Amino acid sequence: MAASLDVYQRTPAYMMPRRNPVYPGAAMAALRHVGGLQWLRRHGTKAYMKLMTLGLLKVAPIAYYEALQRPNTELVTDSVERLTADGVVAGGRERPADVIIYGPASARRTSSRRSS
Repeated sequence: MAASLDVYQRTPAYMMPRRNPVYPGAAMAALRHVGGLQWLRRHGTKAYMKLMTLGLLKVAPIAYYEALQRPNTELVTDSVERLTADGVVAGGRERPADVIIYGPASARRTSSRRSS
């Protein structure tokens, strides 16, 4: 495990509110006992989310946001100015780095379109 992690993010991912309604008892019973109702609810929600995200960047998995909350992680939104032998200069500050993993957002969007 890394002692520290700097995440350089140029443009944040789009986020949409997560809808987790509290279902009344009768609705919960129907979801449990009416064949196909749970499937319909689940796939209807997925279809709705796909419609809502057309043309937008893919929403990052929730684990990504949880990882950003770790005490050893820093989200850096300053523009990267340059790489040095010792690390990354962003916002006028050099941050030391042993490893740099580069992942352009455009590559992620292109690959996700192919897989859908």
